[in-house]
Amino acid sequence: MRLDDPLDDIFASGSHVRLLRALFALPSEMASSGRDLARRARVSHPRASEVLADLAEQGLVVVQRLPRTDLYRLNRHHALAESLTKLFELEPNLKFELLSLVARELTARNLPIKEARIFGSAARGARRAEARLYLEKAIQFIEQARSGLDANRNDAALRDAIHAAISGTDAATVALAGIRSTDPDHQRAADLLEEIAASDPEGRQRVRQLRALLARKNAVEYESRKASTRDARDGVERAGRIVDWAEDLLAKARL
Repeated sequence: MRLDDPLDDIFASGSHVRLLRALFALPSEMASSGRDLARRARVSHPRASEVLADLAEQGLVVVQRLPRTDLYRLNRHHALAESLTKLFELEPNLKFELLSLVARELTARNLPIKEARIFGSAARGARRAEARLYLEKAIQFIEQARSGLDANRNDAALRDAIHAAISGTDAATVALAGIRSTDPDHQRAADLLEEIAASDPEGRQRVRQLRALLARKNAVEYESRKASTRDARDGVERAGRIVDWAEDLLAKARL
């Protein structure tokens, strides 16, 4: 752990915060696998492995090496462990504290108010937080697509890759702008992504990859022609890039 600004490393991304939250929620001295912590923190297993390795390097996490898996637990003796424990214990009450403060202020001012609403970032946060849910779907689909590809189930692999790309796109547009396309024509999702990410070269590249995948959707789902191994591999690779990009966007946005 570096001594200058250590919190920059500890809270380096939203995934760091979510995994720390999951670790602090475990009973004292309890260890858990990386896959279980990834599920609890709602991040992908590969991303969880990266973050846990980072936290272990900082001394906040202790790793127990076993033949089949690694187990992780908090280092309760770390210099910042006690302060972080208090922080995560306070977190669930923040919303209630805010609403209570507003209610007290309104009561003290004796205003004739029947209803009050909260706007701004406090209100938008719940909507943008949905980006994580769409990303989780995308990760499930891309994992199924890769498994299908390994088992030579080319049609299933390509179908799941297309759905992974769509869910990854939803995660990206919700994270960037708080909106997603609900049009049955999934090309509208590509249109929306293009509009939102028009100034980003990587975003434009993901739009092209999404459109290429959507062009195969009807054929793989409704036509008699079977997908080739080359088609399936290409689709899984394209979808994987979209999902990885969406996951990176959410990490940068701390969602």
